[in-house]
Amino acid sequence: MSMKKRLVFTNALLVLGSLILLFFFSLVVIINDNNKNTTDDLNTYLKISQNIFNGSNYQETSAGIREYNKNLRVTIIDLEGNVLYDSNYDNELESHIDRPELDNLGKVFSRYSNTLKKQMFYIATMDNGYYLRLALPSESINDVISKYVIISVTALIVILLISILFSHSILKKNLAPLNRVVNRLGKIVNSENLYGVDNVEVISKQIDLINEAIGNKINELNREKLKIEYIINNMQSGLIVLDDNKNIILINDYACDILNFQKAKIMNKSYLYIIRDPDLQANIEGAFTENKIKNIELSLDGKLYKIRFNRFNIGLMLTFIDISEAKTIEKMKKEFFANASHELKSPLTSIIGYQQMIKEGIIDDKAGISDAINVTIKEAERMNKIILEMLELSKLEGEVVPKFETVDLSLIVSDVLTSLKNEIEAKNITVTINTQKLIVKMNSLNAVTLVRNLIENAIKYNKQNGKLAITIYDNKFIIKDSGIGIAVEEQSRVFERFYRVDKGKSKQLGGTGLGLAIVKHICNLYKFTIDLQSVKNIGTTITIYFS
Repeated sequence: MSMKKRLVFTNALLVLGSLILLFFFSLVVIINDNNKNTTDDLNTYLKISQNIFNGSNYQETSAGIREYNKNLRVTIIDLEGNVLYDSNYDNELESHIDRPELDNLGKVFSRYSNTLKKQMFYIATMDNGYYLRLALPSESINDVISKYVIISVTALIVILLISILFSHSILKKNLAPLNRVVNRLGKIVNSENLYGVDNVEVISKQIDLINEAIGNKINELNREKLKIEYIINNMQSGLIVLDDNKNIILINDYACDILNFQKAKIMNKSYLYIIRDPDLQANIEGAFTENKIKNIELSLDGKLYKIRFNRFNIGLMLTFIDISEAKTIEKMKKEFFANASHELKSPLTSIIGYQQMIKEGIIDDKAGISDAINVTIKEAERMNKIILEMLELSKLEGEVVPKFETVDLSLIVSDVLTSLKNEIEAKNITVTINTQKLIVKMNSLNAVTLVRNLIENAIKYNKQNGKLAITIYDNKFIIKDSGIGIAVEEQSRVFERFYRVDKGKSKQLGGTGLGLAIVKHICNLYKFTIDLQSVKNIGTTITIYFS
């Protein structure tokens, strides 16, 4: 072997050896990096899943979590270790109480899965009395390594070929051909070469493949980025992520609206720039040191929010959920049941009292017993009416999507007036009707309830020999009475449950305080508008707008 060949061969071996060492070192780095990335991914998915977790619907929970990564295995386990749901295995599983991820919540473990017969990464947490476990297959890491191996081997071959050409050029003491080769490789151009056209073409093709692979990966990452940004900005909750320096590195549109700041002006700035509430500041500082998940309720700008603090390895994530409406509904329900109990207690006490007096002989004459029975019947009827109207109101509140039918409101008015003929005659009320045919799309039973409650109220609280006018035209229903009227300061409350303008007179007339509340709820259900105009001792006019 000539000196030139030995030098070329020796140089090639040195380069090859160096590249092999570099390759294996890089392989170790990439494996460790992918293990870390998988661990970070699992931690991130676990934190996201806690906002999705629904202890009553395992499949819905799993579907929501797996939207972020289809390779995720989702397992829900009770506190005894029984597997309630597994996204990757339908058959019954043995107890998982001894699994290391359940004993060390929040930590990632890599172990072999006897169920799936493959190496898996696991992490678990406990929420709402259940263990929620997530897992990723190690095959995803092997795929990355395989891609890396292909690219690395390709690059090794390319660099080795270049080194041979370089050595050959040095030995010929002619650097010009080498420079031309380097320039061609840099520009990825196929052209004639002084030392083997075929070799240069191979190198160019390989580099083209590498460039294409890198470009495809960048495009894929950009698509995923856009997808994540869309999801984050369309969340119905605020999201803020702070780094370890307590600077804002991510904030969605909802959070910007809550804090009334533009995203572009606050990115990479301290959270103190946008969060001025001292309680929230104190909780943020505490979350950085406590290193645990916690929830608080805090009022910001007149609204009540549930704020969740999630501390993770590079910073802190805050989520804001508006619970103002939920708290209002909860308060209304408590008030409703309190009022209902009070309203039912009064007639029940009266019934029990009269029955006790009859039983003990306190009332023993025929006339007294008859009066007591009449009062008892009246009070029982009142209780029954309260219960029926409470059930009606509860039914309306549970009707999220209303039923639509085609009903003629003028016919319903006529039928209701006929059914209330005795009540009208008892008070000698003059009824004036000026109605046109009006077709309304709503449930027919709700339509009857709406009209009947309005007319009953107009009769009940009218004066003796009073007047009642009913008008229907241009998508409007107007009912006007000459009754006791409502004071200005009370008009805003007449649609509240159990609210009565004149409690004594209302009870005397058999009022429950629920009639107008039912009317208001029906109007809200179908997006109708209701207007009330009233003058004390003059009368009341109520108008329903159907469009």
